[in-house]
Amino acid sequence: MLYDNPTLLTTKEQYFFEDIYEKCGVEPFGALQSFGGVNSRLNYYGGNTYGGQVLDPQRWTLTYDGIERHAIALGPKLQDPNFDFGEIDAKEMAYGTCVDISVVLDSVTYYIPAIIVDVKAHSAPIGMIQTGESFAGEKVDTGKSGLIVEWYVINEDAKGNKKAKG
Repeated sequence: MLYDNPTLLTTKEQYFFEDIYEKCGVEPFGALQSFGGVNSRLNYYGGNTYGGQVLDPQRWTLTYDGIERHAIALGPKLQDPNFDFGEIDAKEMAYGTCVDISVVLDSVTYYIPAIIVDVKAHSAPIGMIQTGESFAGEKVDTGKSGLIVEWYVINEDAKGNKKAKG
């Protein structure tokens, strides 16, 4: 689902991966290569609907304004610039917000339509990139740190995700 033009008419806020990495003081690494799992807050607590739609665990997309959008999670600071680095409150996050993720390939910019459905809780202390440390102090192995976008793409058997299949 790559588009030649943005799917949104506004550029209210723009974040650039290079700027995020520089701000966090880490080397760029696979900003688009993180995949949500069956134990995320969204999946664990359930009951999340967007405009009457429910996330289908086989596709993990929602349709908004006739455009199918990938379900994603972003760090709390990317969803709420005023995030105070305390407890993450779902009401303060930008769930349901449509975003365009731009990717440059062979000098051509493409746009991936997405919608925010969850938060990357293990992104302490700055709240923008995956670090493996939650704001509550919990540490988990999330692989190599530095991931920015987390995609919701689960296999039908819920034993892994598309990334795990290679």
